[in-house]
Amino acid sequence: MALTPIKLGSAPNDGMGDNLRTAGQKINDNFAAIEATLGTIPTGVEGAGARSFTNVDALLANTQITYSSGSNQVVAGNIVRTLAEGFTYRVAASGASDHHVTTAGRVKLYVLPGDDGFNVKAFGAKGDGTTDDTPAFNAALTANPAWGGTSNKTSLGRATIRVPRGLYLINGTITTGNNAAGVVFKGDGVRTTMLMTTADSGSMFRFRTYSFVEVRDMKLYHNPAGPRTGWTCKAIELDGTSGGQKFLLKRVMIENFDRAISHEIGVNEDTNYVIDCRFVDCKTVVYARNTQAVINKWEQCSFRGTIDRAFDILGYGHTHIDTANVVMSGAFLYFAAGQGGPSNQFTLTNVKFEYRNWGTVRIIEMADSAIAANYVKMINCGIVAGTRDPNTFQFDLQGGLYIIDVDGGDFRDCRIRTRGTQNKNDLNRPYWVRFQNLARSPDMAIERIGAAGSQHPPVIIENCRDRANITITTPYSDFRAASGPSTVNRNTLTHETGVVRSGTQTYSFPTYGQLVEVRSVRLLIGSKTGTLGATMKVFTNAARTQQVGSTITITNTAPAVFKANIPEGTLTSEGVYVEIERTGSTNAHGRIICETVSV
Repeated sequence: MALTPIKLGSAPNDGMGDNLRTAGQKINDNFAAIEATLGTIPTGVEGAGARSFTNVDALLANTQITYSSGSNQVVAGNIVRTLAEGFTYRVAASGASDHHVTTAGRVKLYVLPGDDGFNVKAFGAKGDGTTDDTPAFNAALTANPAWGGTSNKTSLGRATIRVPRGLYLINGTITTGNNAAGVVFKGDGVRTTMLMTTADSGSMFRFRTYSFVEVRDMKLYHNPAGPRTGWTCKAIELDGTSGGQKFLLKRVMIENFDRAISHEIGVNEDTNYVIDCRFVDCKTVVYARNTQAVINKWEQCSFRGTIDRAFDILGYGHTHIDTANVVMSGAFLYFAAGQGGPSNQFTLTNVKFEYRNWGTVRIIEMADSAIAANYVKMINCGIVAGTRDPNTFQFDLQGGLYIIDVDGGDFRDCRIRTRGTQNKNDLNRPYWVRFQNLARSPDMAIERIGAAGSQHPPVIIENCRDRANITITTPYSDFRAASGPSTVNRNTLTHETGVVRSGTQTYSFPTYGQLVEVRSVRLLIGSKTGTLGATMKVFTNAARTQQVGSTITITNTAPAVFKANIPEGTLTSEGVYVEIERTGSTNAHGRIICETVSV
């Protein structure tokens, strides 16, 4: 540090104040002495008690400061800082075994948390994509005990573990051993903080006997070394031995793992939350064999790509999946074989399924053996129209001891298969598959398979816009009226080029064997482009040989309503078929509304 002398005159006897100059010279002499003393401090270190280094790399590579005597000596309790990152360390005793990092000069240091917690780079993490940073992450966990000590090797939530932007190679396992409580790993976002493994086996994170554990704002990525068929790697392994609860995953993207989240045991894992996360190309997103009562909430998540099973579960009950985008191959809910427990209840709200390049999604699939006590409620969900595999079933159900309730939404491009099991269901047992209040209901080409005498739960269509109320029981040809009071089914058909078109068009409202009373058939004309003329006939069979009422003449009027004169007591079990023949020169847009009531 350079000190500027005080200039009081240009020469000793220049008449400018000799006595004052003498005093000023003494001040300059003192400044020179101070500067000489500062020059004896080792390079890169400031002060005798608080020493500063350019950055973490310079600190850990330093060989000057030691426990030996002399100007470079440090003792337990001294403070060391890095200027670039602002990290703070406390010198440990030379015989300490609980220290966090060691310099090249063999000085042992404790990392002290900053305002935003422990930073993994303070423990030597590089984030360069080539250095294995697993030891640095585990050192950060070791540094994170309960208040009052530094010897506890488990992590009990003293501070957040910050993972700043970078690509961190993790080819080992980040683990707390036997206890993880209050652990929070926080990155800078899925596009800036990435943890990558090139190992096709093992777990990136493993938490055992956990509570209040969080991972947020980062991407976990598996860069595979071998083919997909050989992967056994897990992003997050949860083991609730001796207790597991309150796990939170928030704003995290997980890609290319065998299992994204794996619950390894059958007990003690409650209240897991996954919020605003994205899962891509994982063989399984959630693997769980937890038959005890658990509470899980998945909110605002997306599932994309080649995913064999999003939820591969036995147990994992009381689970709510809310507002999800599902564009994947494989099965979304896959119920494994075995006893699921009394809490196997799953609620899906506002979940959208799509067909895309990765294959045909299967919404619910069950293993090839009886499943016990599964209940699935879907509210305002649906599947986007697309090209599906004709051999794939969106509801592929096994056994009979389950309830599937679908309320609201659009499920037009869905197929149903039930694989019956003897002595597992009959009409006296309270199990069913029910679709109600839908814009469009599933494909009625329902398949029932199983050995002779196999029993299946009924498939119920209730109050859907596109068909009458139907209950399909065993065998498939046996249709019964839906339980409860008879309600009017209002089914509407339109066509993009108009309901009145060139030639003769037939609009079908099949009832698939369900006996219904035909209440009314109306043609609503909204607009036309020229001279309108047509006739309308109503039939109660697909061959159009059983006309009901008289032929209705459609005049050159728009907008207008034309109502067929259906005789009271008209019944059909085949359907309602409306034939419209254009006699004029123009098309007309509108709707056909058919009202029936189940008998």
